[in-house]
Formats: sequence, structure tokens, C-alpha cells
Amino acid sequence: MSELRLNPLKFLNEAGFEPTDLRKLPSDASQRTYHKFSSGKDRLILMDAPPSSNPKTPTFVDVTEHLLAADLVAPEILGFDLDQGYLILRDLGKRTARDVLQSEPFREVEVYKEILNALLKVETLIIPDLPVLTNSTAGEMTTIAAISYADALELGAEISALVEGYFEKYCDTERTLALRDFHVENVIWRDDQTSDRKVGLLDYQDAFYAPKGYDLISLLRDVRGRVSLETQGKMTALYKEHYDLTHDFDLQLHCLAIQRNLRILGVFGRLIREEGKARYLQFLSRTWELLMEDLAPPEFSELRDLVFEHFPKPTERLFASWEIKN
Repeated sequence: MSELRLNPLKFLNEAGFEPTDLRKLPSDASQRTYHKFSSGKDRLILMDAPPSSNPKTPTFVDVTEHLLAADLVAPEILGFDLDQGYLILRDLGKRTARDVLQSEPFREVEVYKEILNALLKVETLIIPDLPVLTNSTAGEMTTIAAISYADALELGAEISALVEGYFEKYCDTERTLALRDFHVENVIWRDDQTSDRKVGLLDYQDAFYAPKGYDLISLLRDVRGRVSLETQGKMTALYKEHYDLTHDFDLQLHCLAIQRNLRILGVFGRLIREEGKARYLQFLSRTWELLMEDLAPPEFSELRDLVFEHFPKPTERLFASWEIKN
């Protein structure tokens, strides 16, 4: 791996592209940056992912190839240098499914149904060498909530053990492919395409195998925005019908949502407090609300009581007490 990285423009030139403009896009929580540019009539994206902080870029390339081979819509990779950490991607467009829902909320069921159809196709794929979300790993992934949100390091092992136990009881089922960060901001909506080509998939370098429903929960129990109860119910019913699942599957969905949102509390806490990304404060109340809803069934009472006792609610008073790095 090269320690000296090419300047982005030089990389593009050496790859045979002469960008007429190179515009940096707003960054997300990752260590990657993106630039849009034009080359001839093509609209392209340069992904700048330094290898030292983006070890999963090869996974992104691998998953992309499998998605495209399955006739799903993902950004075609036109060139890459993994040692340098650069990828040249075809631009799928700038209008996300979130944008559609904000401007045309009456289309909610239509949009989520198309995304669900893509999700069901994703779950049929077999990609070698991807990690598996085991019951123990699921528990371990929640310890960050105790550390970076609740300032209760000593509770990490207890929370992890409870979540692992819930997974053993309610989620110890077949694992299918999950893109993991699966929500409407990571879906490009392509109104000019036919039904099976409307949904463009992004941001799946963390893909792994997880219990059925993992990405469904990511989509419907979205911490960045609200999905109507009607739409949640319809999409869940379609998903259960597709797999011929029983009512017991609802506990599996609650379990998956608890695990995800505990981890999200911790990750957002770390981003805010250690990396100074204060914009994630706006999502903590919604994350907490979803966590409380999914902890409500009596089957999860032990973890619910622990969270109630030791985790502070996300209030302005709490945020004011945090030391946030600049």
C-alpha cells in the first residue's frame, strides 16, 4: 500500500479522465469524501477513501459487482486504485428517496414498496467472505452505547450479554445479506426508470449476513425521519408474506431494532463528543424514542429497566453537560 497518495485530479488524469469541474459533496459520518465531476457527457463521482481509514473499500467493490450482476442498480465502477483509495463511479443522480418523500409525501407507500422489492432481491444474494452478525457479535456491538452515550463503561458487558441472549432466543435464524446502513437517504430515486430500476443503492461497504429483517428495520425504524405506522405495517406484512413468516417474527424485529438503536445511540454519541459532529444531536431524540418503543414488549423488560435506570434521556440539559471536541 502506497503511503504517498496522488492528488485527486492527478489520479483522474492518469485514469484517462479530464474533469471539467470537480465539486466536493457534503460529507457524512464516514472517513470518505466524494467529488462530482463531468467527463464528456458522463456525470461521475470520485470516491476518495484513504486506505488507512477505509479498510472496507474492497468490500464495496465486491458488493457492487454482485449487485450489478443481479440486475440491481448500484454505481458502476469505471476505474479504481485500491492502494491509493480512489474509485471512479457513475453518478446515479442526486435525488434521494428522502427528497421524494419530503416533496411528495403522498408517495410514501409507493416509494417504500419499490425499496422493499429491491431489498428482497438483495437478500437472495450470496457474496463470499462477508462477515456474519453472530449472536455474540450483536451483543458486543451495543457496548458503545454504555461507553459513548451513557458514560457507564461498567454496564457494557451486562448490556452485551442481555442483547446476546435476546438474539439467541429471538434471532437465532437464517442469516441473509444485509447492506446494513439501509435507509432512504442511501437510496437514489430514479423516476425516469421502469419500476425495477427506480431504486439505486448506495453505501454498502459494511454489508454482512444478519438475521432476516435487519435491513427492513433499518429502513422502517429510521432514526433520521419518520415512516407512518400505516406504511410500516404494510411493508412488514409484505415482507412476512414473502417469506411466509409467523407472528413470532415481530419479536425478532423488535430484537433487531433494539440492537441497532443501542448501537446508533453510542455511535452518534461518539461522533458528537469525540469528533465534534454536533449535527448528530438532532437524531438522538428520535433514536431514543424508537428504542423505548422496541423495548416495550415484556420479553425485553430486563434490558428496558437497565436502560431506564442508567441511560439519561437525550435532553438539552444532557447535551450541555457533554464536552464536545471542536
